[in-house]
Amino acid sequence: MLFLRAWKTLKTQLLGQRAADDSQGISPPTAIRVGRTLILAICTIGCIAWLAASAHAMIVTTTTLDTTQPPADNPGWNNVTVGATTANYTYLGNGWALSAWHVGGGPVTFSTGTFSAIPGQDYTVPNPAGSGLTAETDLRLIRLNGDPGLPSLTIASQPLTNANLGQPIADVTFIGQGRTRAASQTSWDSNWVEVPSGGTFQGYWAGTDYTKRWGKNQIADEDPLFTTGDFDLRGTVNLSGLNRDVVSMFTRFDQNGVPYEAQAADRDSGSAVFHKNGSQWELLGIVNTVYTYENQPQLAVAFGTYTSFADLTYYRNEILNIMNSHTNYSVMGDVNLDGAVTSADITAFVQGWNLPLVGTQSVEWWKRSDLDLNGVRDYHDFFLMRNALMSSGLGASVATLSLLLGPGVVPEPATIALVVAAAGFALGTRRHRR
Repeated sequence: MLFLRAWKTLKTQLLGQRAADDSQGISPPTAIRVGRTLILAICTIGCIAWLAASAHAMIVTTTTLDTTQPPADNPGWNNVTVGATTANYTYLGNGWALSAWHVGGGPVTFSTGTFSAIPGQDYTVPNPAGSGLTAETDLRLIRLNGDPGLPSLTIASQPLTNANLGQPIADVTFIGQGRTRAASQTSWDSNWVEVPSGGTFQGYWAGTDYTKRWGKNQIADEDPLFTTGDFDLRGTVNLSGLNRDVVSMFTRFDQNGVPYEAQAADRDSGSAVFHKNGSQWELLGIVNTVYTYENQPQLAVAFGTYTSFADLTYYRNEILNIMNSHTNYSVMGDVNLDGAVTSADITAFVQGWNLPLVGTQSVEWWKRSDLDLNGVRDYHDFFLMRNALMSSGLGASVATLSLLLGPGVVPEPATIALVVAAAGFALGTRRHRR
């Protein structure tokens, strides 16, 4: 995994930025600001197995409410993964799940089960063409081999501006999983030595367990981080070790903040950020980094630090373009979803053909031989499978598939030829009329 850390002046203190996945005590590299883009160096540390390094944290300042249960006004609790051995992913619908790119590609666990990504169905979200940013950003879309049975989410489309600051418009709700904070607040001196009271810094120690929880905060003005003034609430952070620009928004961890004030902590990348637009909850962001004070210990979560998350209003079109341009669940003919068309898919196609289609369109329809995903298995699905097998060099003929499927299941070869000829004649007629 990668440890992201850099430093820049914030008032009289130094703040650092690091990926919320992994951290160890290392010397900070230099940060260079270019315009409104913060260029951040990345230092690699010893490799850690993804499953062991993918749990996440969310520090919430409340002792009056159990935030390990869904909030009363639930933005999408079940759509966020759960479990210490899975990365934070958010289920969007139709098999798609979204996270930070650097957390890895699964498998992922929801309350309804554990799902692997379909081989080859792992996509990096690009920055918009012509934006002047790096080609790719720190967002990852995967397609799940299975249906979690969860509702679809709405990705926010309306950017927030300074005019939106204040309650309740700019309130956001974080949902992630991870460390439990200590019950009592802690003070540290300027060298990060714990002191009984007073001190330079205040906050909480994070524990070492991993529990799903939620918390709230408000969108912060990013101008103090970028030492500029404007009317948007965005800043572009370049993760130079990954060579990825991320257009991001920010929240600040305040001692006297909103009820259930939340701050991302060590290993929190991929957590979901929701915003309520009128009466509808929308997915606004995906956590990617935290800004911490210089020399701040790994498990210390101090007031005045920031959480940074990818602004999905900026990336919404790119996300939807990936989803809309990959309507199939794999390459055509890969019925068993192992990433390739092989003879095993002939067996899978025959077995799936004899199973009923249930529910609405999902990956299960694909596994049951509805390759055009229209809710009906007919000669069109048959032709798609036959052509896929032939393109893969397997040479399966119409007669072979007909024999395997059984008599009367698909048209006889002669009948199919007539249907194709008729279709071609009709097409030629329509063209002639034009």
